Amino acid sequence: MNVSIYDHIKNNIKDGRLPENFTLPENCEKEGVKFACGAMDGIMMYHFGGQAEDNADDIISALHCNDIPNAVKEAVGTKQTLFLCDALQQEIIKEKKFRANELCKIALDLIKSSDSAEIVKIGFALLELIDTEAVTEVRELLRIFGLCDEFTLWCCYILRHYKDGNEEIFRLAQKVNGWGKVFAVKEFLEPETPEIRRWLLCSGCENDILGSYTAEAVFVKSDAARLLESRLPHEFDEREVHGLAALAIGLTDEGPMAGVSALDEPKKVLESIRSVLVQHMGDEEFIDSAVAAIDSYEFPE
Repeated sequence: MNVSIYDHIKNNIKDGRLPENFTLPENCEKEGVKFACGAMDGIMMYHFGGQAEDNADDIISALHCNDIPNAVKEAVGTKQTLFLCDALQQEIIKEKKFRANELCKIALDLIKSSDSAEIVKIGFALLELIDTEAVTEVRELLRIFGLCDEFTLWCCYILRHYKDGNEEIFRLAQKVNGWGKVFAVKEFLEPETPEIRRWLLCSGCENDILGSYTAEAVFVKSDAARLLESRLPHEFDEREVHGLAALAIGLTDEGPMAGVSALDEPKKVLESIRSVLVQHMGDEEFIDSAVAAIDSYEFPE
Protein backbone atom coordinates (compact mmCIF):
# COMPACT_ATOMS: atom_id res chain seq x y z
CA MET A 1 0.00 0.00 0.00
CA ASN A 2 1.34 3.45 -0.94
CA VAL A 3 2.13 5.71 1.96
CA SER A 4 0.26 9.00 2.11
CA ILE A 5 2.32 12.15 1.70
CA TYR A 6 0.90 13.44 4.98
CA ASP A 7 2.17 10.45 6.94
CA HIS A 8 5.52 10.55 5.15
CA ILE A 9 6.10 14.22 6.00
CA LYS A 10 4.85 13.89 9.57
CA ASN A 11 7.04 10.85 10.22
CA ASN A 12 10.16 12.65 8.98
CA ILE A 13 9.85 15.86 11.03
CA LYS A 14 12.61 16.17 13.60
CA ASP A 15 13.13 19.15 15.88
CA GLY A 16 10.43 21.10 14.06
CA ARG A 17 11.77 20.71 10.53
CA LEU A 18 12.44 18.20 7.78
CA PRO A 19 15.94 16.79 7.16
CA GLU A 20 18.07 18.39 4.43
CA ASN A 21 17.92 15.27 2.26
CA PHE A 22 14.13 14.93 2.54
CA THR A 23 12.30 13.73 -0.57
CA LEU A 24 8.71 12.81 -1.25
CA PRO A 25 7.93 9.09 -1.40
CA GLU A 26 8.70 7.43 -4.73
CA ASN A 27 5.09 6.42 -5.23
CA CYS A 28 4.03 10.07 -5.62
CA GLU A 29 6.71 10.96 -8.20
CA LYS A 30 5.76 11.36 -11.84
CA GLU A 31 7.63 9.30 -14.40
CA GLY A 32 10.55 10.93 -16.18
CA VAL A 33 12.84 13.66 -14.88
CA LYS A 34 12.79 14.01 -11.08
CA PHE A 35 12.52 17.55 -9.77
CA ALA A 36 13.47 18.84 -6.35
CA CYS A 37 10.53 19.57 -4.07
CA GLY A 38 8.77 22.72 -5.30
CA ALA A 39 10.97 23.02 -8.39
CA MET A 40 8.27 22.37 -10.98
CA ASP A 41 5.98 25.04 -9.53
CA GLY A 42 8.91 27.44 -9.21
CA ILE A 43 10.10 26.95 -12.76
CA MET A 44 6.61 27.40 -14.14
CA MET A 45 5.93 30.49 -12.01
CA TYR A 46 9.14 32.34 -12.71
CA HIS A 47 10.22 31.17 -16.16
CA PHE A 48 7.15 30.15 -18.14
CA GLY A 49 4.28 32.11 -16.66
CA GLY A 50 1.91 29.38 -17.73
CA GLN A 51 -1.70 29.45 -18.81
CA ALA A 52 -4.63 28.02 -16.91
CA GLU A 53 -5.85 24.71 -18.27
CA ASP A 54 -9.62 24.53 -18.31
CA ASN A 55 -10.49 21.14 -16.89
CA ALA A 56 -12.16 22.53 -13.79
CA ASP A 57 -15.44 20.94 -14.82
CA ASP A 58 -13.88 17.48 -14.67
CA ILE A 59 -12.54 18.11 -11.18
CA ILE A 60 -15.85 19.56 -9.98
CA SER A 61 -17.62 16.44 -11.25
CA ALA A 62 -15.06 14.32 -9.42
CA LEU A 63 -15.87 16.14 -6.17
CA HIS A 64 -19.41 14.72 -6.39
CA CYS A 65 -18.28 11.08 -6.77
CA ASN A 66 -18.40 8.44 -4.06
CA ASP A 67 -14.64 7.85 -4.21
CA ILE A 68 -13.53 11.48 -4.39
CA PRO A 69 -9.73 11.03 -4.02
CA ASN A 70 -9.45 8.56 -6.90
CA ALA A 71 -11.91 10.50 -9.04
CA VAL A 72 -9.99 13.74 -8.53
CA LYS A 73 -6.70 11.97 -9.25
CA GLU A 74 -8.10 10.69 -12.54
CA ALA A 75 -9.54 14.11 -13.45
CA VAL A 76 -6.24 15.90 -12.79
CA GLY A 77 -4.21 13.29 -14.63
CA THR A 78 -0.79 14.65 -15.55
CA LYS A 79 -1.84 18.29 -15.21
CA GLN A 80 -0.14 20.69 -12.83
CA THR A 81 -2.41 22.04 -10.10
CA LEU A 82 -0.73 25.45 -10.31
CA PHE A 83 -2.45 25.98 -13.66
CA LEU A 84 -5.80 24.54 -12.58
CA CYS A 85 -6.45 26.13 -9.21
CA ASP A 86 -7.74 29.55 -10.35
CA ALA A 87 -10.32 28.07 -12.71
CA LEU A 88 -11.31 25.49 -10.10
CA GLN A 89 -11.80 28.08 -7.36
CA GLN A 90 -13.74 30.42 -9.62
CA GLU A 91 -16.04 27.61 -10.72
CA ILE A 92 -16.75 26.49 -7.15
CA ILE A 93 -17.54 30.07 -6.09
CA LYS A 94 -19.79 30.49 -9.12
CA GLU A 95 -21.53 27.14 -8.68
CA LYS A 96 -22.35 27.61 -4.96
CA LYS A 97 -23.13 23.92 -4.55
CA PHE A 98 -20.78 23.18 -1.66
CA ARG A 99 -21.35 24.17 1.95
CA ALA A 100 -18.22 25.30 3.78
CA ASN A 101 -18.12 22.31 6.15
CA GLU A 102 -18.64 19.91 3.25
CA LEU A 103 -15.86 21.48 1.19
CA CYS A 104 -13.56 21.46 4.20
CA LYS A 105 -14.16 17.76 4.77
CA ILE A 106 -13.40 16.96 1.13
CA ALA A 107 -10.25 19.09 1.19
CA LEU A 108 -8.93 17.51 4.39
CA ASP A 109 -9.53 14.04 2.99
CA LEU A 110 -7.55 14.85 -0.15
CA ILE A 111 -4.71 16.41 1.84
CA LYS A 112 -4.39 13.70 4.48
CA SER A 113 -4.99 10.57 2.41
CA SER A 114 -3.45 11.22 -1.00
CA ASP A 115 -0.16 9.84 -2.28
CA SER A 116 -0.18 12.40 -5.13
CA ALA A 117 1.41 15.82 -4.61
CA GLU A 118 -0.91 17.46 -7.13
CA ILE A 119 -4.00 16.10 -5.41
CA VAL A 120 -2.78 17.38 -2.05
CA LYS A 121 -2.44 20.79 -3.71
CA ILE A 122 -6.02 20.54 -4.98
CA GLY A 123 -7.03 20.04 -1.36
CA PHE A 124 -5.20 23.20 -0.30
CA ALA A 125 -6.76 25.11 -3.20
CA LEU A 126 -10.18 24.10 -1.87
CA LEU A 127 -9.27 25.11 1.69
CA GLU A 128 -8.34 28.59 0.51
CA LEU A 129 -12.02 29.18 -0.29
CA ILE A 130 -13.03 28.64 3.34
CA ASP A 131 -12.43 30.63 6.50
CA THR A 132 -10.26 28.15 8.42
CA GLU A 133 -8.36 30.53 10.68
CA ALA A 134 -9.97 29.11 13.83
CA VAL A 135 -9.82 25.48 12.70
CA THR A 136 -7.01 23.93 14.73
CA GLU A 137 -6.68 20.87 12.48
CA VAL A 138 -6.15 23.03 9.39
CA ARG A 139 -3.60 25.25 11.08
CA GLU A 140 -1.66 22.19 12.21
CA LEU A 141 -1.73 20.76 8.68
CA LEU A 142 -0.36 24.03 7.29
CA ARG A 143 2.48 23.93 9.80
CA ILE A 144 3.30 20.34 8.85
CA PHE A 145 2.99 20.55 5.06
CA GLY A 146 4.58 24.02 4.98
CA LEU A 147 7.88 22.44 6.08
CA CYS A 148 8.05 20.63 2.73
CA ASP A 149 9.20 22.82 -0.17
CA GLU A 150 6.65 21.15 -2.44
CA PHE A 151 3.77 22.58 -0.39
CA THR A 152 5.08 25.77 1.23
CA LEU A 153 3.57 27.86 -1.56
CA TRP A 154 0.15 26.29 -1.08
CA CYS A 155 0.18 26.69 2.67
CA CYS A 156 1.17 30.35 2.32
CA TYR A 157 -1.76 30.93 -0.04
CA ILE A 158 -4.01 30.09 2.90
CA LEU A 159 -1.95 31.63 5.71
CA ARG A 160 -1.92 35.03 4.00
CA HIS A 161 -5.62 35.33 4.83
CA TYR A 162 -5.08 34.78 8.58
CA LYS A 163 -4.75 37.73 10.95
CA ASP A 164 -1.50 36.25 12.26
CA GLY A 165 -0.61 34.76 8.90
CA ASN A 166 2.57 36.78 8.44
CA GLU A 167 3.90 35.43 11.74
CA GLU A 168 3.11 31.88 10.60
CA ILE A 169 4.77 32.48 7.22
CA PHE A 170 7.83 33.89 8.96
CA ARG A 171 8.11 30.76 11.10
CA LEU A 172 7.90 28.59 7.98
CA ALA A 173 10.42 30.71 6.05
CA GLN A 174 13.00 30.06 8.77
CA LYS A 175 12.48 26.30 8.56
CA VAL A 176 12.71 25.70 4.80
CA ASN A 177 15.80 25.91 2.67
CA GLY A 178 14.74 25.39 -0.91
CA TRP A 179 11.92 26.48 -3.19
CA GLY A 180 9.69 26.86 -0.14
CA LYS A 181 11.96 29.62 1.13
CA VAL A 182 11.89 31.31 -2.28
CA PHE A 183 8.09 31.32 -2.29
CA ALA A 184 7.74 32.46 1.32
CA VAL A 185 10.30 35.28 1.06
CA LYS A 186 9.55 36.52 -2.43
CA GLU A 187 5.78 36.18 -2.60
CA PHE A 188 4.34 36.37 0.90
CA LEU A 189 6.50 37.50 3.83
CA GLU A 190 5.88 41.12 4.79
CA PRO A 191 8.60 43.08 6.68
CA GLU A 192 6.28 44.06 9.54
CA THR A 193 8.83 43.97 12.36
CA PRO A 194 12.53 44.77 12.91
CA GLU A 195 13.08 41.05 13.59
CA ILE A 196 11.73 40.08 10.18
CA ARG A 197 13.72 42.80 8.39
CA ARG A 198 16.93 41.74 10.09
CA TRP A 199 16.31 38.07 9.30
CA LEU A 200 15.68 38.96 5.65
CA LEU A 201 18.95 40.89 5.45
CA CYS A 202 20.99 38.22 7.23
CA SER A 203 19.39 35.06 5.86
CA GLY A 204 16.96 35.89 3.04
CA CYS A 205 19.38 35.00 0.23
CA GLU A 206 20.97 31.98 1.90
CA ASN A 207 19.33 29.01 0.26
CA ASP A 208 19.88 25.75 -1.57
CA ILE A 209 18.19 27.50 -4.50
CA LEU A 210 20.03 30.39 -6.14
CA GLY A 211 19.83 33.55 -4.05
CA SER A 212 19.05 35.50 -7.20
CA TYR A 213 15.43 34.36 -6.93
CA THR A 214 14.96 36.29 -3.70
CA ALA A 215 17.67 38.99 -3.90
CA GLU A 216 15.55 41.87 -5.18
CA ALA A 217 12.75 41.12 -2.69
CA VAL A 218 15.28 40.80 0.15
CA PHE A 219 16.90 44.13 -0.69
CA VAL A 220 13.55 45.93 -0.72
CA LYS A 221 11.88 44.17 2.21
CA SER A 222 14.90 44.33 4.51
CA ASP A 223 15.13 48.10 3.95
CA ALA A 224 18.77 47.57 2.97
CA ALA A 225 18.94 50.87 1.08
CA ARG A 226 18.18 52.85 4.24
CA LEU A 227 20.64 50.82 6.32
CA LEU A 228 23.43 51.28 3.82
CA GLU A 229 22.78 55.00 3.71
CA SER A 230 22.41 55.56 7.45
CA ARG A 231 25.28 53.41 8.76
CA LEU A 232 29.04 53.51 8.37
CA PRO A 233 30.60 50.39 6.83
CA HIS A 234 32.12 49.21 10.14
CA GLU A 235 28.75 49.42 11.92
CA PHE A 236 27.39 46.23 10.33
CA ASP A 237 27.76 43.12 12.48
CA GLU A 238 29.08 39.74 11.32
CA ARG A 239 25.70 38.27 10.40
CA GLU A 240 24.70 41.39 8.47
CA VAL A 241 27.98 41.37 6.56
CA HIS A 242 27.48 37.74 5.60
CA GLY A 243 23.92 38.53 4.53
CA LEU A 244 25.11 41.46 2.42
CA ALA A 245 27.64 39.18 0.73
CA ALA A 246 24.89 36.69 -0.16
CA LEU A 247 22.72 39.59 -1.30
CA ALA A 248 25.50 40.93 -3.55
CA ILE A 249 25.97 37.55 -5.19
CA GLY A 250 22.22 37.20 -5.71
CA LEU A 251 21.76 40.72 -7.08
CA THR A 252 24.60 40.39 -9.59
CA ASP A 253 23.60 36.92 -10.83
CA GLU A 254 20.82 37.95 -13.18
CA GLY A 255 20.59 34.72 -15.12
CA PRO A 256 17.42 33.39 -13.48
CA MET A 257 15.85 36.70 -12.40
CA ALA A 258 16.37 40.45 -12.64
CA GLY A 259 18.44 41.60 -9.70
CA VAL A 260 20.28 44.85 -9.12
CA SER A 261 19.25 46.16 -12.54
CA ALA A 262 15.64 46.19 -11.31
CA LEU A 263 16.50 48.49 -8.39
CA ASP A 264 16.71 52.26 -8.28
CA GLU A 265 20.30 53.52 -8.56
CA PRO A 266 21.89 50.07 -9.08
CA LYS A 267 25.45 51.46 -9.20
CA LYS A 268 24.96 53.15 -5.85
CA VAL A 269 23.53 49.93 -4.40
CA LEU A 270 26.55 47.85 -5.38
CA GLU A 271 29.01 50.54 -4.35
CA SER A 272 27.37 50.80 -0.92
CA ILE A 273 27.42 47.03 -0.38
CA ARG A 274 31.02 46.83 -1.60
CA SER A 275 32.11 49.52 0.87
CA VAL A 276 30.90 47.28 3.70
CA LEU A 277 32.32 44.03 2.33
CA VAL A 278 35.84 45.33 1.60
CA GLN A 279 36.24 45.93 5.34
CA HIS A 280 36.10 42.15 5.76
CA MET A 281 38.00 40.87 2.72
CA GLY A 282 40.20 37.95 3.70
CA ASP A 283 37.90 36.97 6.57
CA GLU A 284 36.28 34.27 4.47
CA GLU A 285 36.28 33.21 0.84
CA PHE A 286 32.54 33.86 0.53
CA ILE A 287 32.98 37.59 1.15
CA ASP A 288 35.87 37.76 -1.31
CA SER A 289 33.66 36.06 -3.91
CA ALA A 290 30.91 38.63 -3.31
CA VAL A 291 33.33 41.53 -3.87
CA ALA A 292 34.56 39.83 -7.04
CA ALA A 293 30.96 39.43 -8.22
CA ILE A 294 30.36 43.15 -7.72
CA ASP A 295 33.59 44.10 -9.49
CA SER A 296 32.83 41.91 -12.50
CA TYR A 297 29.20 42.97 -12.87
CA GLU A 298 28.47 44.74 -16.14
CA PHE A 299 25.68 47.29 -15.95
CA PRO A 300 23.18 47.21 -18.83
CA GLU A 301 23.61 50.11 -21.22
